[in-house]
Amino acid sequence: MDDLESFKLQSFTIERKIGKTIDLQLGDVNYVSLPQGNLSSQSSLWGVNLDFRNALTNKTKVASYSIDLQQRSLIKVIINETAFSSFYLDAGTHILKDIPKFNGQNSLEIIAQYTTSGRLQEDILIQKTFFYDPKSVSKGWWDLDFQYGYPKNVMNLTNVSSSTSESTSRYNANNNHLGINLTYMYTHNLRVLHLLKYGLNYHVFGMQFNNSFRYGTIESSYGIANEYGKDNYLLQHSLLLNKPFKSPLFISSTINSTNKNFLLSKNFLFSEFFSTSLGYRLTGVDNALSVITQFKQDIFDFSHELQYSMASLKHALSFRYLNKGWLLSFNIFSNDKVPFSFFYGVTKSFKNGLEFQKSNTATRIGITKSNSSDFSHRLSLNIAENTDINADISYQDYRLGTRILSKQPVMLRDDYINFQNHNYLLRFSYKENYNNKSYIQKDSSVFLNTGLVFTGTKFAIYQGSLNSFALITAKNNLKGTQFYANKKEADMFGNIVIPLSGEMTVVASAPEANPWMDLGDTTFELNPSEFSGYHLEIGGIGTHAIMIILQDKFQNSLINETVTIVPVKTIVPIEEMKHTIGYGGRLIALGLVLGSYELRFDNSDYAPLRFKIRETDENLVRFGIITANSVPKTIFTQTKDALEKSRQKLLKQLYKTNSDNTPDDKDDPVNASDEASIQASDEASDEASDEASDDNQTNLDSEKDTLKEKDVIKND
Repeated sequence: MDDLESFKLQSFTIERKIGKTIDLQLGDVNYVSLPQGNLSSQSSLWGVNLDFRNALTNKTKVASYSIDLQQRSLIKVIINETAFSSFYLDAGTHILKDIPKFNGQNSLEIIAQYTTSGRLQEDILIQKTFFYDPKSVSKGWWDLDFQYGYPKNVMNLTNVSSSTSESTSRYNANNNHLGINLTYMYTHNLRVLHLLKYGLNYHVFGMQFNNSFRYGTIESSYGIANEYGKDNYLLQHSLLLNKPFKSPLFISSTINSTNKNFLLSKNFLFSEFFSTSLGYRLTGVDNALSVITQFKQDIFDFSHELQYSMASLKHALSFRYLNKGWLLSFNIFSNDKVPFSFFYGVTKSFKNGLEFQKSNTATRIGITKSNSSDFSHRLSLNIAENTDINADISYQDYRLGTRILSKQPVMLRDDYINFQNHNYLLRFSYKENYNNKSYIQKDSSVFLNTGLVFTGTKFAIYQGSLNSFALITAKNNLKGTQFYANKKEADMFGNIVIPLSGEMTVVASAPEANPWMDLGDTTFELNPSEFSGYHLEIGGIGTHAIMIILQDKFQNSLINETVTIVPVKTIVPIEEMKHTIGYGGRLIALGLVLGSYELRFDNSDYAPLRFKIRETDENLVRFGIITANSVPKTIFTQTKDALEKSRQKLLKQLYKTNSDNTPDDKDDPVNASDEASIQASDEASDEASDEASDDNQTNLDSEKDTLKEKDVIKND
């Protein structure tokens, strides 16, 4: 094997948000150009990009409207031809707030309905149609880019004269380039990009106009360039009409130094299944008309394409049928040079992963097998002019594979091993080319693709393109515990990176965490601006919970009494917690830590209760049945014998509570649930009865299942 190829850096970029309106980019910098026309061949620099912009944005999703009423009326708000809300307002001036805007085209009607002289009348107070883009900006918004560096791509240019010899002019990596781009919002609808690139024997100037209006969008680009003695220019216009048509109409024209092009395109939707696309293209050489008619259902589609130009006439007929593992297709082509050409394909997929394909050009046999969610293997054999064999085995994030391509008398072999996850892609490959057992080439290579994202002092490894992102980490009681965010699992470093695009909800969870922990915030609503990073933390301080059954001196449950748990001396500071005692006198409080506490009643008839949570206590600390009176006392966790006595006492008390209820109460679902719990086995009944209520909201049966799974009661 030859030595490993020398290291080659393909792309490296660092982006840093310096302030709310300043971004810094280093490395492989995108060299902004006009989007169409290929005005400049250089699109990337090794260098620096500094981006400044102001903070004028227009991202609010709601609006406010002022209306005047002459008399009391029923107000109807209709958005996109759908009733949004209705309500009565008295005569006078009112401001209607928080009327939502939806992405895309919006229609709004605000109607006042009232009765006059016994007749029902309606007045349209506001009627408007507008387009809403959450990424849009307001009038006066600007964005300024400064770019400086060296051309990334070194290219040879042919001589501008008719000579066939290679020109001595070429991109030189030692030639520095400067780029300045200013985008300005002149009106609420007109956005203009001003573009300037300057370097040794190299300059480009251009402008792009984007104007949105009621029925669509107009875009225009103008530019001139000179790259090492070669001139170029661009005049480009396009019109996209969304209304009044059911489907868009697109018109564009492009003129540059080498070509002139005009395009018109329209799609006609006649029904859910039937459509026709019409296109016309005019160039400096020829013009062509194309008509594509298509009929498409779930398992069947049929299309006919006609292309007519001054030089030729082309027909294409396509048919496709997919059902029960069978895929049948055929295509018929016809033009001036080839009057008739036919292609067919038959594919059959079997339940065991075997797939057979046959066409008039090749035969393929393949098998894909997954033995588990982590392990799979594939094998495919293509037999045609070239014989191509592919095989690979995948296990979790690893893939080992080989490919053999034979085209007499040359054979190519490519072996590789991949490791890929959300953090990075690592690939090692070994290639051989040989002719009649005589090696032409042997080489090996290593490819690594990864990146780092930073927000504040936090960073994470991430592989893939990002604009805005959220970095989720664990804190306090969740450190070292596996957690998830939007179904993605934390990596080995305890980080999750979620790409963001527009409004997004991030939901975090820790299913392996103790059920009595305080997880803190687990749902985050995000609406990032361009190039934003968020650091979100999941986890709380609380590691323990307490469960107490409270009664008065007459053994009556203290239902609906309000208490406050006050931390006296804890290992970390926590806030006071207010609770309402639930059914049967139960109080379950989560989010506590090791230390001393005082439980205080809002009712002055009951004195405070003091208790401690120690290191030796389980995550759920149970104090059993406690009698509250006017004398302060300290309560302690119960022994196994005391817990057994408390259980029996609680069961009797629950029977007494149920018997005291009215007949109507017997149909109450909560009481029915308690009765079902009491009739269960002793230990399961104790679980359901003791731990069933958290502020009168926790279902008994679900608590019983949770505690069984966590084996809380097994130590009793």
